[in-house]
Amino acid sequence: SPSLPPFPPLREFVVTVTPGTYPDEVSWELECGGGIPPQWHLSGGAPFESSIAVPPGTQCVLLMFDSYGDGWDGATWSGVGQQDITLRDGAEGSETFEVPQAPPPSPP
Repeated sequence: SPSLPPFPPLREFVVTVTPGTYPDEVSWELECGGGIPPQWHLSGGAPFESSIAVPPGTQCVLLMFDSYGDGWDGATWSGVGQQDITLRDGAEGSETFEVPQAPPPSPP
């Protein structure tokens, strides 16, 4: 049988979401690697802190939802190389990005 290509090394990231003014309205889904269901997936609300391990170079989509429909009211999503993504207004939005490469090892 054909051998599968080697699995790319994973890089672990901490994902944090700040509460903002109305944390109960905030929800989101992170989907990386495409496919249904996506290969790497994380979802939650606000506030939130957890980690996810994904291979560098993988395409990710962050889907953001606000149940009241007026944006995240100051809540921000950070992780996987991204800082302070937010839903400025409306009930939903998305942000697409690529998982960053691991930093080069620091010289001894």
